Amino acid sequence: KARNAVRDVNQNMTGDIVVYLRDGTYPLSNTVTFDNRDGGTNGFKVRYENYGSEQPFITGGVPIEGWTLYDEQNNIWCAKGVSARFRQLYVGGKKAIRARYPNLESDGSHNFFRLTKVDSTGRAFDVSSSYTADWKNMNKVEMHLMIAWADAVLRVEKIEKNGTTSKVIPQDPERSKLFRRKYPMLGAAFMSNPPKQQCFYFENAYEFIDQPGEWYLDESADILYYKPRTGESLTGSVVVAPNIGTLFEIKGESTKNKVQDLTFKGLIFAHSNYLRPGKEGFLDLQAG
Repeated sequence: KARNAVRDVNQNMTGDIVVYLRDGTYPLSNTVTFDNRDGGTNGFKVRYENYGSEQPFITGGVPIEGWTLYDEQNNIWCAKGVSARFRQLYVGGKKAIRARYPNLESDGSHNFFRLTKVDSTGRAFDVSSSYTADWKNMNKVEMHLMIAWADAVLRVEKIEKNGTTSKVIPQDPERSKLFRRKYPMLGAAFMSNPPKQQCFYFENAYEFIDQPGEWYLDESADILYYKPRTGESLTGSVVVAPNIGTLFEIKGESTKNKVQDLTFKGLIFAHSNYLRPGKEGFLDLQAG
C-alpha cells in the first residue's frame, strides 16, 4: 500500500519521500516488485527505512506447527501435512541442519568422506561401500562434492555396490553437465601433496538424522522430521520454513530505462527460498 501511495506523489519531487516501517514482523506470501514507477525524480530519492531504532522483520517464511513425537528413543519429532518445499529450516531463530552424513564435528566444523576414484567413462564416482546403504527415497539424496573451490550438489540416481566399493551415479542434467566440461577438475584434490581424492558428504535422507539439530522433509509423504537440540521444545519454539524465493524485486524496463533513486535501509530480510539444486543439481565454478 505504501509503494502504491508513493506512485501518486513522486512524479515531480521537491524532496526525498521517506516510507518508514515500524517494528514488527511482515510476512510475505508473494514477491514485492518495484519498477520504474517507484523511484525518485528530480534527483531526489524514495527511501524505505526502519523507524528510529526499530527493527522491521520482513520474512518469506511460513510457520511449521502441529509437532508430535515420532521416535521417542531417538527424540525425533514430526509434523505432518507439510506440502511446502524448502532446503532450509529455522528453529527458534537458528538455522537447523539438513540431515547429512557424515555429521558436522562437535564444534560445527565440516567433516567429509573422500572419493575412492572418479569413473569418467561411466560418469560416476566410486566410494567405499562402508559409506553407503539402501536409503529410502534414494532419488532425493544429494552428494555434495568439493571440486576445486566449489561445492557441487549432485542428486543421486542410484548406488551400485561392487564389493568394497560402491558406484554413485548422479542424476541428469548435472551428471552430463559435469562430465562434459572441458576442465571438470575431478579426481585428486587441487595441489594436495601427497595426492588425495576429493571430499564429499551425503545429505537429505531420514536415515541421516542422528544428531541434534538435524531435519529431513519426506516429500513423498509430506512429513517433516526434526531432532531437537538440547533445551529446544517444539511446542514452544517458532519453526519457520522458507516459502518464496524473492522477497523484494527491483525490475526496470531495460538497461536504458532503469529504476533509479530508490533506497532501502535498516530493514531485516529473512527466510527466502532456494529450490534450484533440488530440481537440477547445482554446479558452480571458480570465478564463474
